[in-house]
Amino acid sequence: MKKIYLTRALSFFLPVLIFLHTDVKAKTSSFDDVVLKNKRIMYYTPHILNPKYFGFEFGFVTDKKIESWNFPYNAFAKILLAEDFYKYDPNLRAGALGFKLGLMIPTQPWIPISLELAIGYAKTSLQKDPWLGEDEDRLQNKDLFMAEGGLVWIYNQKLLFRLNYQYNNVDYFVRKVFFSIGSNF
Repeated sequence: MKKIYLTRALSFFLPVLIFLHTDVKAKTSSFDDVVLKNKRIMYYTPHILNPKYFGFEFGFVTDKKIESWNFPYNAFAKILLAEDFYKYDPNLRAGALGFKLGLMIPTQPWIPISLELAIGYAKTSLQKDPWLGEDEDRLQNKDLFMAEGGLVWIYNQKLLFRLNYQYNNVDYFVRKVFFSIGSNF
């Protein structure tokens, strides 16, 4: 099973690494146009695009720079609220409340696409109502550790469209690929 996830992750990141394989020093002058300038970031992962899953992330973003290369990037910290429907029982849902830390690295100066890498932690609960349910109704309660990688298309420095892959240690959060819509304000 882990070999399948590794193969999927490699098939996702291999084209990204090939895309990144260019001379960074020669084109760094216009990278400033692709990094986010505003300080707040928000993502929404809707049911319509991700069946039986939704998520909301809100946080802060900073613009940083690797001085020796004159290469800008973004660092972020976000809170996470997510819910996944349990695949073995339609009456159960899994909820997660936690945080993420990560980087958004521009891929090319002429294309507003950034590589997003993040790690995170969340407390999870599996029950009929993970947000307002009683403690006695809870079936499982686990700590979720996650690692994420994906691509973010930045439109007009305000709208963000993200496709990412998540690996976590909790068996009832089964969705791995997410499509999110966000904003930088």
